[in-house]
Amino acid sequence: MKRAPPGAETVTSIRAPRRRELPDIAGLLRACGLTDEGVGEHLQDFLVLTRGGRIVGVGGLEFHGPDALLRSLAVAESTRRTGLGARLCAALTERAGGRDIYLLTLTAQAWFGRRGFVRIAREVAPPSIRGSAQFAALCPATAVLMRRCGAVDGGAPPC
Repeated sequence: MKRAPPGAETVTSIRAPRRRELPDIAGLLRACGLTDEGVGEHLQDFLVLTRGGRIVGVGGLEFHGPDALLRSLAVAESTRRTGLGARLCAALTERAGGRDIYLLTLTAQAWFGRRGFVRIAREVAPPSIRGSAQFAALCPATAVLMRRCGAVDGGAPPC
């Protein structure tokens, strides 16, 4: 077995995924208790976090009109509590541009709250987000809806 050079296991990058990596992405999502349904259709708007050449994190956006839906943010158990998930979230937030970003979560409300997302009532979601497969069918009705207002000139406008 070929050994990685010293320190290679700590080299990380955030980049666009390759289509051939879809099985690894789906496996990581399922291992983290998330659905992989629809990932292939939105793969161009996903990012992967790699460490030592392995995918250890993934997250994606779905663009719906003027809004974005953050979905499928997952980090391998071995990589949690290292700050890498926060880096991946920040990269996705930046990729959303000035759009308001919505997400649905069952377990990570506090984590996303520390990243500027605020819980809102599902009933106030814009029609573009309510019409997404994540909102309409894939996430249970018990999932919490959160929003982060888009940044304009470095500041967050009122939502």
